[in-house]
Amino acid sequence: MNEIYHELFSQPFPSKEQLAEFALKGHGYCMDNGYFGVTYPNDLDEYEREIEGQFIPQGMIRINYWDGSDKEVMVVEKDYLIALKNHLLRNGDEDLARYVTTTLCNLEKSMEVVVIEAHISEYPTPLFLKRGDIVTLGAMDDEFPNWVFITNDAGEQAWSPIQYIDNAIGSSKGILVQDYDNLEFNTVIGEKLSVLFELNSWYRVSRSTDEIGWVPVHTVKRI
Repeated sequence: MNEIYHELFSQPFPSKEQLAEFALKGHGYCMDNGYFGVTYPNDLDEYEREIEGQFIPQGMIRINYWDGSDKEVMVVEKDYLIALKNHLLRNGDEDLARYVTTTLCNLEKSMEVVVIEAHISEYPTPLFLKRGDIVTLGAMDDEFPNWVFITNDAGEQAWSPIQYIDNAIGSSKGILVQDYDNLEFNTVIGEKLSVLFELNSWYRVSRSTDEIGWVPVHTVKRI
């Protein structure tokens, strides 16, 4: 990702001032060369969402880039903002970096939750997959929408968001379009968590220890 971020932040457009402004407004952009760009969930119009089926979870952004062909990857908005802040600091733009830091602080404050129902994972050994991994697709989850049961080449199994998988290579096979893990947190009532994004009735959250995992939305409430 470091090389992709470097390309994003080193083009004539957007300027460093525009990068900070876009981050503050939560607004995407496309570079003049057409190879690199950023899209926020709210950038998608009705046609893109309803007809083309494009989907970006809240709390994430889509980065389009070029490495010999057109590619895209979903990243957590917080990670993107941290990368932008660090880029600005390395280039001596401390005032602009402070704008991005303000955006980060506001994002973290607005996405805090507390556990109201303890959750115990049914999969104590998490599965870690990389973008490009091929998996076998199984049944769809009856309880949570848009989760599909997958099996990797090693025979390891897990539930995965269907949005993370491109099954164009065959009806029973899929390829991961981004890194993924199914690490679920075992939680206790009263525990506070920071939400990174929501997807298919689950939150991707972080603990104060910087651990990152999943919890069902219905087990927490916003503070």
